[in-house]
Amino acid sequence: MVGVEMEATDRRRHRRWPLLLYLRVYDLDGDALLGHLVDLHTEGLMLVSCDPIPLDREFRLKLEMPAELSVRKPFRVHAKSVRCNRDVNPDLIDTGFSMSTLSPPQTARIKTLIEELRFDRSLI
Repeated sequence: MVGVEMEATDRRRHRRWPLLLYLRVYDLDGDALLGHLVDLHTEGLMLVSCDPIPLDREFRLKLEMPAELSVRKPFRVHAKSVRCNRDVNPDLIDTGFSMSTLSPPQTARIKTLIEELRFDRSLI
Protein backbone atom coordinates (compact mmCIF):
# COMPACT_ATOMS: atom_id res chain seq x y z
CA MET A 1 0.00 0.00 0.00
CA VAL A 2 1.30 3.43 -0.88
CA GLY A 3 2.09 5.68 2.09
CA VAL A 4 1.09 3.19 4.79
CA GLU A 5 3.40 0.74 6.48
CA MET A 6 1.77 -2.63 7.12
CA GLU A 7 2.62 -4.14 10.49
CA ALA A 8 1.82 -7.80 11.07
CA THR A 9 2.69 -8.17 14.75
CA ASP A 10 -0.17 -8.49 17.20
CA ARG A 11 0.75 -7.07 20.59
CA ARG A 12 -2.73 -6.88 22.09
CA ARG A 13 -2.92 -7.71 25.78
CA HIS A 14 -6.71 -7.91 25.98
CA ARG A 15 -9.30 -9.73 23.94
CA ARG A 16 -11.21 -7.53 21.57
CA TRP A 17 -14.82 -8.41 20.96
CA PRO A 18 -16.07 -8.82 17.38
CA LEU A 19 -19.30 -6.88 16.89
CA LEU A 20 -22.63 -7.81 15.29
CA LEU A 21 -23.05 -4.33 13.80
CA TYR A 22 -20.24 -2.40 12.16
CA LEU A 23 -20.65 1.11 13.54
CA ARG A 24 -19.57 4.05 11.40
CA VAL A 25 -16.54 5.88 12.79
CA TYR A 26 -15.69 9.45 11.81
CA ASP A 27 -12.53 11.54 12.14
CA LEU A 28 -13.75 14.63 13.99
CA ASP A 29 -10.88 16.76 12.70
CA GLY A 30 -11.85 16.22 9.08
CA ASP A 31 -15.48 15.20 9.66
CA ALA A 32 -14.86 12.30 7.27
CA LEU A 33 -15.88 8.67 7.54
CA LEU A 34 -12.71 6.75 8.51
CA GLY A 35 -14.19 3.27 8.51
CA HIS A 36 -16.41 0.84 10.36
CA LEU A 37 -15.81 -0.51 13.86
CA VAL A 38 -15.33 -4.29 13.74
CA ASP A 39 -14.01 -5.07 17.21
CA LEU A 40 -13.62 -3.31 20.50
CA HIS A 41 -12.07 -3.39 23.96
CA THR A 42 -11.60 -0.72 26.64
CA GLU A 43 -7.99 -0.26 25.49
CA GLY A 44 -8.36 -0.54 21.73
CA LEU A 45 -10.49 -0.89 18.65
CA MET A 46 -10.21 -1.98 15.03
CA LEU A 47 -11.65 -0.31 11.98
CA VAL A 48 -12.10 -1.77 8.53
CA SER A 49 -11.86 0.70 5.65
CA CYS A 50 -11.36 0.97 1.92
CA ASP A 51 -8.54 3.50 2.21
CA PRO A 52 -5.35 3.29 4.28
CA ILE A 53 -5.31 5.17 7.58
CA PRO A 54 -1.94 6.71 8.47
CA LEU A 55 -0.10 4.94 11.29
CA ASP A 56 1.22 6.47 14.50
CA ARG A 57 -1.30 9.32 14.37
CA GLU A 58 -3.67 10.58 17.07
CA PHE A 59 -7.31 10.81 16.05
CA ARG A 60 -10.43 12.28 17.62
CA LEU A 61 -13.02 9.67 16.71
CA LYS A 62 -16.81 9.76 16.75
CA LEU A 63 -18.63 6.41 16.84
CA GLU A 64 -22.14 6.67 15.47
CA MET A 65 -24.67 4.63 17.45
CA PRO A 66 -27.52 2.67 15.83
CA ALA A 67 -31.12 3.06 17.00
CA GLU A 68 -31.12 -0.47 18.46
CA LEU A 69 -28.78 0.48 21.32
CA SER A 70 -29.88 1.63 24.76
CA VAL A 71 -27.60 4.68 24.44
CA ARG A 72 -27.96 6.37 21.06
CA LYS A 73 -25.82 9.46 21.58
CA PRO A 74 -22.61 9.39 19.47
CA PHE A 75 -19.50 8.39 21.39
CA ARG A 76 -16.29 10.40 21.12
CA VAL A 77 -12.83 9.11 21.98
CA HIS A 78 -9.15 9.88 21.36
CA ALA A 79 -7.23 7.00 19.79
CA LYS A 80 -3.88 6.40 18.13
CA SER A 81 -3.50 4.28 14.98
CA VAL A 82 -0.94 1.59 15.81
CA ARG A 83 -1.13 -1.17 13.21
CA CYS A 84 -2.46 -1.85 9.75
CA ASN A 85 -3.09 -5.11 7.86
CA ARG A 86 -5.03 -6.36 4.88
CA ASP A 87 -8.47 -7.63 5.79
CA VAL A 88 -9.69 -11.12 4.89
CA ASN A 89 -11.28 -9.29 1.97
CA PRO A 90 -8.18 -8.04 0.09
CA ASP A 91 -10.05 -4.89 -1.00
CA LEU A 92 -10.26 -3.72 2.62
CA ILE A 93 -7.77 -2.65 5.28
CA ASP A 94 -7.88 -3.31 9.03
CA THR A 95 -6.42 -0.59 11.26
CA GLY A 96 -5.87 -1.11 14.97
CA PHE A 97 -6.10 1.80 17.40
CA SER A 98 -5.09 2.11 21.03
CA MET A 99 -7.10 4.22 23.44
CA SER A 100 -5.16 5.41 26.44
CA THR A 101 -6.85 7.89 28.71
CA LEU A 102 -10.51 6.94 28.98
CA SER A 103 -12.61 8.47 31.71
CA PRO A 104 -14.67 6.12 33.91
CA PRO A 105 -17.88 7.07 32.03
CA GLN A 106 -16.19 6.34 28.68
CA THR A 107 -14.97 2.96 29.95
CA ALA A 108 -18.48 2.13 31.18
CA ARG A 109 -19.93 3.13 27.80
CA ILE A 110 -17.49 0.88 25.94
CA LYS A 111 -18.37 -2.02 28.23
CA THR A 112 -22.07 -1.41 27.50
CA LEU A 113 -21.35 -1.34 23.76
CA ILE A 114 -19.50 -4.64 24.00
CA GLU A 115 -22.32 -6.22 25.98
CA GLU A 116 -25.01 -5.06 23.55
CA LEU A 117 -23.15 -5.61 20.26
CA ARG A 118 -20.66 -8.43 20.73
CA PHE A 119 -20.83 -11.48 18.56
CA ASP A 120 -20.79 -14.57 20.77
CA ARG A 121 -19.29 -17.44 18.77
CA SER A 122 -20.37 -19.97 21.40
CA LEU A 123 -23.97 -19.52 20.26
CA ILE A 124 -23.35 -20.94 16.79
